Amino acid sequence: ALGEWLDIWKREYTGDVKPSTAYLYGRNIDQYVIPQLGAIKLEDLTPLQVQSMYNRLMAPDRKEGKPLSAKTVRNVHGVLHKALEQAVLLGYIRRNPTSACKPPKVTKAEINPLEAEQVSALLKAIRGHPLEYLYQITMFTGLRQGEILGLTWDCLDMEQRTLLVKQQLCR
Repeated sequence: ALGEWLDIWKREYTGDVKPSTAYLYGRNIDQYVIPQLGAIKLEDLTPLQVQSMYNRLMAPDRKEGKPLSAKTVRNVHGVLHKALEQAVLLGYIRRNPTSACKPPKVTKAEINPLEAEQVSALLKAIRGHPLEYLYQITMFTGLRQGEILGLTWDCLDMEQRTLLVKQQLCR
């Protein structure tokens, strides 16, 4: 069954990815794919069944909770596609049924940066706060949350006026 193959794939074929990536792969498989398609025989899985799953995950009247975003469904598609590509390479199936599916398009939200007056107001509001420098670094560097939280004092070179991002904090 598909669920059995996905468990094998998670265990045997995701060892070369970061632990956080492996966690997300497993979560997408366990939460979304296995409950809907896990009992289907691997060789019997059709593109229509997979496409229907994608559509159900995004349905406004989804029984399991609120509809998933297009980005999340694309992530589910990506993981399932990778797992089934490996099954093709191993000869378990002849074709990857996800190749004939149309995952939803993701529309990126427009970013609205702060205006100069808003930046000034924020800097004034955080003055003296214990995390003032953290907020300033976050605002002016564009670093991701994990990169910010992974910074240590040895990352800062006051003479060269540089900040070295050499690690990130992961869950």
